[in-house]
Formats: sequence, C-alpha cells, structure tokens
Amino acid sequence: MILNASAVIARKIKEWNPEETIDEERMTYALALQINKYGVIFISLLAGLFLGSVVQCIIAMVSFALLRRFTGGYHFRSLTMCTLMTAAIIVFSSKLPINNLYTVLLNIVSSLLVLRFSNRRIMPATLIISVNFIFLNPAAALAFFSQSLLLISKWR
Repeated sequence: MILNASAVIARKIKEWNPEETIDEERMTYALALQINKYGVIFISLLAGLFLGSVVQCIIAMVSFALLRRFTGGYHFRSLTMCTLMTAAIIVFSSKLPINNLYTVLLNIVSSLLVLRFSNRRIMPATLIISVNFIFLNPAAALAFFSQSLLLISKWR
C-alpha cells in the first residue's frame, strides 16, 4: 500500500517536473520511507492521544528509533506491515503497566540481547539502554526490549 502510493506520487511529480527531478524509482523509494516514518509517528501519536498516553508514546517512539538506529534488526517484507507493527509496538509499550523491578529486568535482558545479537554499534546501543537504569521508564524499557527481540538472527 505504501509503496503503491509512493509510486503514484513519484509518477505525478515526474510528470509535473520531468527535467528537475531524480529518477522515478529513487523518488518512489525515498517517498515510501518518508510515508513509513511519518505514518508511524501519526498512528502512534493519534493512538496515544485517544489512550491518554502521548508523552509515553513519544518516549517509546524515541527509544525504539534510537536503539534501532544503532543496532538494526528484522525488516518486514512490506513497508505497510512495518508501519503498522512499529506503531503497535510503540503504543503497547506506552500502555503496558510494569513496575520498576520489571523495568530493570527488561533493561538487563535488552542489553544482553543487543550484546549477543547486534552486529553493529554495540557500545552506543548498550549506553542508550543503560540510561534507562537512571530514569526507569517502563515505556522505554518495553520499546528497548521489543527492538532487541528484533535482533535475533532467525527472524532476520
């Protein structure tokens, strides 16, 4: 769905200005990534607004995205599925009630999963997770845990 919408938009842009635009395929890809990113933000914030957890949604979103940036992880076959699953992870992370003990345990497990399964920048990733030992934010802990599960190689 996202890729199709991006292709239609790219085709129209190319028709309107064929001389000054990049090729249609690259424009489609760039637009699809932007729609994916802003789709996750929009869906997450809208759900957070309805559920009364906008701040926790923002915390979960930033935590998930920041850790993902450093560690990589599983990619869904479609951007639409990626958008929906990422938004679901963020919304659930913002609403699941966990106490400080479970927050600490999730931080530890997330750190261990990153150390074991990430083949990218491990030190910044574990530092990001470690900051949550100070703040003990449940939404961040759940987002970190969700992202670290996406590192397990059999899913990639």
